[in-house]
This record gives sequence, structure tokens and C-alpha cells, in this order.
Amino acid sequence: DFNATTGTDRSGYEQCLGPHGYGTRNDNADLLLQLCKLHHMKVWGSYFKRKNIHRFSWYSNDGHTKKEIDHVLTNHRWNCIRNCRVYHSAEFGNTDHRLGGCYLQNLPEKEQPTRTVSI
Repeated sequence: DFNATTGTDRSGYEQCLGPHGYGTRNDNADLLLQLCKLHHMKVWGSYFKRKNIHRFSWYSNDGHTKKEIDHVLTNHRWNCIRNCRVYHSAEFGNTDHRLGGCYLQNLPEKEQPTRTVSI
């Protein structure tokens, strides 16, 4: 759990971060982005434009401070993600985090190669 705010500055991490980041990068984000760069992963929430109500995954007890600190990370094999969002109305017991999720594109099953058997 990095609690990373990735911010809007993509410098050096263009392959990891999309154009729709939010806030200012913190020290934990530097560690997260180094991990993503090393393992060719993407921070998917930064690739989609979202309303703030669907962006912030953490709300402080003061009711004013909110951040995007929970992220969906995948490698290049999972390019089927079509949107990421936070469900503001989904709260779980004693936590200040919100439920996050992503939409996946249905990919057609690969056609099985036809095998020919000679008798």
C-alpha cells in the first residue's frame, strides 16, 4: 500500500502515467512510478478523464481533504482496461477508503489452430 499521489507531471514516466493525473506527486509516488517503469506497468486511473467524485479514493475525517491514492496497476498484457473509477457510495465499515474498480473490454477468444491428422 503505497498511498501514492502520482500528480499531473509525467516527466520521465510517460509510459506509466496517462494525461489525466491529479494533484502533486509525493515521495511514495516516486517509489510507485519507479516500480511501474521497471516492470513496464501502467497506472490506469491516469489514462481516463473522470469527475472528481469518481476519482478520489481516500477521504480524511475532516471532510475536506481527499486524495487519489489507490491505483489499478497492470503490465502491457492487460491493455483491455477501458475505464477506472471509484464508487463513492460504496463504503465498507470502518475505513476512509472507497471502492475502486475498472471496466474491461471483452476480448474475443483466440481461435484454436486447426489440427490435421493424416491416417
